[in-house]
Amino acid sequence: MESLETNDVTPLYIQLAEKIRTLIKDGTWSQGEQILPESALCRTYQVSRITVRKAIDLLVDEKVLQRKQGKGTFVTYPDFFEKSCVRDHSFTASLIGRHIAFHTTVIRQSLETIDRSLITRFSIKNKSELYGCIVRIRSLAGEPAVYETDYLPERFHQLLDLNLNNQSLFGLLHEKMGVEPVNFYDDFHIVSASPYVAELLHVDVGHPLLSVAQTVLDANLEVIYYNEQLIKTETYTYSVRSYQD
Repeated sequence: MESLETNDVTPLYIQLAEKIRTLIKDGTWSQGEQILPESALCRTYQVSRITVRKAIDLLVDEKVLQRKQGKGTFVTYPDFFEKSCVRDHSFTASLIGRHIAFHTTVIRQSLETIDRSLITRFSIKNKSELYGCIVRIRSLAGEPAVYETDYLPERFHQLLDLNLNNQSLFGLLHEKMGVEPVNFYDDFHIVSASPYVAELLHVDVGHPLLSVAQTVLDANLEVIYYNEQLIKTETYTYSVRSYQD
């Protein structure tokens, strides 16, 4: 049992909120983990239910915690900010730099006949031309967050022979192929999870997902690859920030 400082001028709910922040910071409660229920917090810190709710409300407003109806209160996952500087645009590099636990699992990597929908993306005239297809699941703190498909021109087919689990496609293109991604543009819309994607992302069929379609180009404005992401936003918040380099 741990009590708060009743003689302190700091309100009890703010003291409790700080205690919860500390427990998250020291790893007692990790990203995506459920915290103690309100009744247990009342007993642990010898405070009223009103105090507990005010503390949780404060942390929910600050996006430290998230309430899930019928389930409880959970530590939120951190936002992932896509910067408008391509060298920082890698999912892998960004999460490594912020010391966030992640995992990437390859579902498929193969050389396939070009799909009609990709012909304009790659400015292809020969409909029999091949392209590389890489399908991956991105997870944060053990929770699947992104269903991602990458399409690459045939000239990068060597990448398909590599182990792409937990690898940065940006990094491999630069290291193995000598290619430098310089420009990109994204298209955003909302889609409903298909039965296949819903199972992989642990959501219900029809669950709303953020779809990000991204085209990555080199300095000559030639397409390096085209990427489609279906994002479970309650786990992975995709934000874009512009900054002057």
